[in-house]
Amino acid sequence: MPFTPIFPYHLDGAGDINTNVEDMARWIRLQLGNGAFEGRRIVSAENLAYTRRPMVAASDQGSYAQGWYVYPTPNGNSLWHDGDALSFGSFVGLVPDRNVGVVILTNITDNGFQIALGIWILDRILGNPKVDHVAKSRERAKASFETKAKRFAKPSNPRPGPPLAPLAGKFVNPSFGHAEITLQGDALVMNIQATGAQLKLEPWDGSVFTATLMATGPFGPVVDLDYMTKGSAQFQMDKDGKLNLLRLSTEDGQAYEFRRE
Repeated sequence: MPFTPIFPYHLDGAGDINTNVEDMARWIRLQLGNGAFEGRRIVSAENLAYTRRPMVAASDQGSYAQGWYVYPTPNGNSLWHDGDALSFGSFVGLVPDRNVGVVILTNITDNGFQIALGIWILDRILGNPKVDHVAKSRERAKASFETKAKRFAKPSNPRPGPPLAPLAGKFVNPSFGHAEITLQGDALVMNIQATGAQLKLEPWDGSVFTATLMATGPFGPVVDLDYMTKGSAQFQMDKDGKLNLLRLSTEDGQAYEFRRE
C-alpha cells in the first residue's frame, strides 16, 4: 500500500526500522536459535542471553532488559516488545522454553490492541489462565482519553490574558530553530520554519494558551491520528519584565523555551 514518511516518523534508534513479517520471522528464528541462524553463528549465546537479563523494574510484575520486557507468568517467562510509529503498530514476543515466537504487524497507530492480542497469544502458548487483555487495554485507553480531555478542558472562569497582537513576532529555540508567531483572528499561529509545522495558540487561562498542531501539509495525517498533537504554551516575562519568552510544553512532558529575537 502507498507509504509516505510523515513527521515525526523519523525516530532514529527507536521507530526508524521498517520491516515485514518475513524478516521478523527470521529475527525470531535467530532469537530462538540462541544466536545461530541457518547453521551460521551470528551472535554468541552468552551475549544474546545477556540482552534478556532483567535490568530495571517495568512494573510490579515485569522487568525491562535490553530491548525486551520480561514477564513471569504462572507457567513460564515470556519476552516481548511493542513498536509504534505513525500509522503502524507492532508486537514481537518469545516463549524460549517452548521454542515459539509471535509477530503481529498492524497498519494502525499503536492503540494497545496488538499488545493485548500478542500477550493473549503468549498466554495461550503457555497455558495460562485466560485474561481479557483487550478489555484492560480499552480501559487504559479510555482513562487516558478522559485525562487528556480534562487537562485541556476550558476553565469555567478563565483569567483574562494579555493582548494578542503584541505577542506576535519571531522566536528561536536551540532544538526547534526559528519560529514566527502571527495573529490570525482570535488566536495566534506559531510557524516552525525548519519543518513547516504550524501550532494554533488559543487563549486558555491568563498567559497560558493551548497549542494544537494544525492539519497543514504533511502534518494532516498526524493530526488525524491525534498523535501527541496538543500541548500548552505560556508567555513569560524576561528579566526586563517583557513577555519575550515562550514556554512550549508538549504532550509527552517535554518543555522548550523560545526567546524573542
